[in-house]
Formats: sequence, C-alpha cells, structure tokens
Amino acid sequence: MRKILHITNWYPYGKSQEGDFIERHYKCAKQISLSEIVHVQVLSGKFKFVHQLDKNSSEKRLLLFVPVNSHRVKEFLTTSLLLYLFFRLKLQKKSYDLYLFHIAYPLLIHTKLIKKILKKPIAIQEHWSAYSQNFYLPPNSLAKRRIANIFRHNIPLITVSEPLRDDIVKFAEYDKFDKYIIPNIVFDNIFYPKKYSKKEDIVFFMLANWSSPYKQLMLGVKAFYNVCKKYNNLKLCIGGDGEQLGEAKRFLSQYPEIYAKVEFLGLLDYKNVGDEMRKADVFLHPSKMETFSLVCAEALFCETAVIASKIPAIAAFVNENNGLLVDNSVEEWTKALIYYIENQDKYLNKNIGEDARNRFSPKAIAENMQKTFDTIIGKWSKNDK
Repeated sequence: MRKILHITNWYPYGKSQEGDFIERHYKCAKQISLSEIVHVQVLSGKFKFVHQLDKNSSEKRLLLFVPVNSHRVKEFLTTSLLLYLFFRLKLQKKSYDLYLFHIAYPLLIHTKLIKKILKKPIAIQEHWSAYSQNFYLPPNSLAKRRIANIFRHNIPLITVSEPLRDDIVKFAEYDKFDKYIIPNIVFDNIFYPKKYSKKEDIVFFMLANWSSPYKQLMLGVKAFYNVCKKYNNLKLCIGGDGEQLGEAKRFLSQYPEIYAKVEFLGLLDYKNVGDEMRKADVFLHPSKMETFSLVCAEALFCETAVIASKIPAIAAFVNENNGLLVDNSVEEWTKALIYYIENQDKYLNKNIGEDARNRFSPKAIAENMQKTFDTIIGKWSKNDK
C-alpha cells in the first residue's frame, strides 16, 4: 500500500469542527493507503503551542496560537512549523510516497522551498471556496499574486468539484498543472434511503449555517409563505443556527397561521440530520455559492428530492430526475415549490439517489482516491523537484 502523509491547515480540534470534511477524506484514504495526518496551523489567540508528534499516532498536531493577526507573520510561522516537522520526520527516518497538502494557503506559500526539501511527489487537495471571490483581495494586489503563485509550480491539484477547480485556474491565471476531482464523502451508514410511505403533509426541510452570507434562508421562507396561501397540507422544518433565523422568525411572526406550520430544529448532529432528511419529502437549499454542497448530496442519499439554487457545483448532480434547479428570486422559488407539490409523484420511490450513491459513497471515493494517488505518484519524476 502507498504511504501518504496528509498535511492540513484545517482539522477538527477541541470544540471546533473546522475541516471535518478533510477528516472524512483522510479516514477514507486510510482504507486504501498507509496514511498519516499532521494538522499544522497558526491561529490567533493567547500564546499556546500544541505539540503532538507521537510517532505511534497516525494523527499528529503542530498548532501555534499567537496574539497576532498579520497574514505575513502567520505565513512565516506556518512555514517554520513545516520545516520543524520535516526535520522531525527526517530524524525518524520516515519516507512517504506522497505528501498531500490540504488547503494550499498558507502551507505552500513558499512552494519552491517545500519542493526542494521533500524531493518526493506532492499534491494539493483544495476545499476552500474563497477562490471564487478572488480570495477577497484586489485583482492586482501583491497578496493575490503571492497566493496565486502557489499554483504556478505544476503541482497536481485535487478539488471536490469542477467549479472549484475552474475558480482556482481563473484565480491563478495558470492551468498547466494536472487536475483531478475527488468529491466530498457522504456517509451511507447515516444517510440511507427512507422507506416510502404516503403522508398527508408535504414536509420541506432546510439546513445550513445561517450565519453564512451565501445562504439565502429568506428565499425559502418567503416561497413557503406564498405556497401556503394556496395549499394547506404543508410543513417547513429548518435546521441549523445563525443570524438569518432571527429575520425569518420576525417575518413569520406577522402571519401566525403560517408560523404554526414551521418548526425550528436548532443545531443537529449527523444522525439527526439523516433522520430529518428521511422524514422530509423535499430538501430546499437556496444559496449564492457552493463548491460542492454536501447537504444536497446527503438528501439524495436519503431518496429525498432537492430543490436548490442554479449553481454549477449543485448542477453537477441535481437535475430534473431528482429535483429542481432554481434562479434566486422569491418568484422562481415559489414556482418551484408549486411544481413539486403538483408533481410530487414524479420523485417518490423512484431511486432518485442512485447516481449520488454511486459517486459519493465512501466506497466510490476510496476507489477514486486509489486511482488518483497512483496516477500522481506514477507521473512524478525527479524533474518535478
């Protein structure tokens, strides 16, 4: 089996679940390789150094908390942690077939130095949506050019979707590197098909981090309000937390008869999300931007139809056979909900999640990883140093 070291800038730690999708990929990679992971990150806060490099543990950490917000300082400290890590690995005489960097910035801000030290195949596995927004930087700024330079060293790039890949190519203004797609993973032991049964009520379900400016809760809420004027047997369940919930509750409080049809579920763990997906008839996901949209894939795994914003990443697996793609206006969302209500039988008990299960299950992703890693390692040569 291939020996792979995953180096990540995001990973769950303490109460923080940042990077849980990277943890999923790492655990999947362990099925097909001898994988270890090191979480290397510089964070703002009271000074603290977390040093967990137990040679007997496959999950290691080098975290540095500093009372500084300067990006340049954090870049320097991140590179210093990496150099220390490589020194320790050399002392332990550890060698890997592939070094896989999850989240390129700031880990690879000094790409040439890292390549020169490692002298082994390296690849980037990118998950960050910031590239679609030009990393929130002015187009010709030095900071933007420095980050873009990471991708100009012909390092193979793995992304969770084609839209994210295209965003990075546009951001870097360079496309001469090899590109691969390894989607996010849906746990099929949690998100599994429901048993079909006809219900009196049609249940709509929404779930997101409602603090994100990209999520559009009010599109779904106002569309639900509109269709309730015409149909009685409707219910809306909303999971998650965030500021947009306050706006939704203030709006609904004006219409008590509609508010009575809405249930706010709060934060849900994975198991409860799976349960709610199976209870629902259709999952609603209004959003401005996505790099993949894991929740939409999870809904399909449960045989729950999806109505979502017309975004390229979602359009890669949501279509007329398993849901609807909608322009982001209250009018279009209202039309979509009405279409679903009047054509519900089109989506019931039709195995609408089969394509998603074939593409995003742990087994499918493991097979994809095996092929991708073998290809990257096989194509590497000493000329790539």
